[in-house]
Amino acid sequence: MFTCDKWIASSHSKSSIGKEITEIVLEDKEFWAQCQFIVKVSEPLVHVLRLIDGDEKPAMGYLYDAMERAKENIKARCNNKVSLFNPFTRIIDSRWDRQLHSPLHTGGCFLNPGIYYSPNFKNKNDFIRGFNSCVMKMELDPDNQDKIIAELDLYKNVVDEFGHSLAIRQGDKINPVAWWTQFGCEVPTLQRFAV
Repeated sequence: MFTCDKWIASSHSKSSIGKEITEIVLEDKEFWAQCQFIVKVSEPLVHVLRLIDGDEKPAMGYLYDAMERAKENIKARCNNKVSLFNPFTRIIDSRWDRQLHSPLHTGGCFLNPGIYYSPNFKNKNDFIRGFNSCVMKMELDPDNQDKIIAELDLYKNVVDEFGHSLAIRQGDKINPVAWWTQFGCEVPTLQRFAV
């Protein structure tokens, strides 16, 4: 762009700022190294944006996990050097806490069998708290709240329909709504809530 005839002929190329920008882009090797680093660090966030913007599957049950994976990916891309990744993860956490984090995301993640049954799934207590909050806010009938919590044990302990090898294999192959529709028949109140 800075070597094309249009730029050279433009008034911007002759201004002091234009000359400074041209020099940075064409001659400053540190500028390009920093650009490459920014692209490397931003790529995991672009994957999260593609997830939320895509039509393949509902993002609600995946968003929390996707953000956690993005932060881990950023740390790895920075060779786990706190001085490199901390400015980025601090901004992500700040935005997440102020604008995106909600019991709905943790509850949705908790009800996503592909994530919940994964051996890498951590901090289950945070997700249980989010789920409980969702139950209290979204299901106003105390009897149904009690049924949901009672039925939850089958899901958490991977028993009955949830314990079949087919249900376990399908947990991360089909979207959570389809999974709950297929395998949640023994827990109708929880199934209705999950779907």
